[in-house]
Amino acid sequence: MTETTNPLLSPFKTPVGIATALPLFDQIKPMHVAPAMDTLLAHAQQALDTVTATDFPAQWLDISKELDVATEQLGRVWGAVNHLNHVADTPELRAAYNEALPKVTAFYTALGANEALYAKYKAIDVSTLNTEQLQAHKNAIRNFVLSGAELTGVAKERFAQIQERLAELSQKFSENALDATEAFVYYASMDELQGVPDDVLQAAQKAAAKDADDGGGRKNGLVIHLLVTHISLGCARLLRLFATLDELRLHSGKNRSSAGYRSLAKQH
Repeated sequence: MTETTNPLLSPFKTPVGIATALPLFDQIKPMHVAPAMDTLLAHAQQALDTVTATDFPAQWLDISKELDVATEQLGRVWGAVNHLNHVADTPELRAAYNEALPKVTAFYTALGANEALYAKYKAIDVSTLNTEQLQAHKNAIRNFVLSGAELTGVAKERFAQIQERLAELSQKFSENALDATEAFVYYASMDELQGVPDDVLQAAQKAAAKDADDGGGRKNGLVIHLLVTHISLGCARLLRLFATLDELRLHSGKNRSSAGYRSLAKQH
């Protein structure tokens, strides 16, 4: 696979060849993630090695042109992969994301704690900076401190371990939350769904038919899948939907444990 065939590495273009600032998410596949991240991480590491060399000038623009361009490319592509992982989750994409996550975390942890780069930034003559660059420089120095650049020895190693573990746990939490959301199912009657948009009713009817065919549901009910309904309705309308269901249950004297009105958490 080359840069011209990997949509994460080639310049983003529409199907008719028009350049775009947005990733073409429909072209990105799990197999593209590893080679793209390995290439961009190597490029970013090379840029870091270049600007931290003793003979590289401690000049804001020189550092920015070399390092910021490389890390911007890395961050942009990783952002696209991260977004897809959250909104179009598949076992293959999840595996590709989790394979790249430790490498990306390790790079950014080392970048923020790099003593040579920290020293290079501190050596910049701030009198040569304009207002915006001065504020950016101030923020950069602060971020170096917060990222462990002033730590040494065991403390620096422990900080890196915490960062890696934090990234791992955050990803696992996101996966668990997504799995739980996808697993939520509510079996409703037509009476409960009065006022619900037609497109949601149709989706609920199709879901009920599919669940019945799969042996997991009832043909005389409608199935509300939390994740699909959230995408169709948006958060505010979804909350109103469940508020309506609760109100109807109160008025009819039914509750979630009554026959035909129950919540199920499917086990994967």
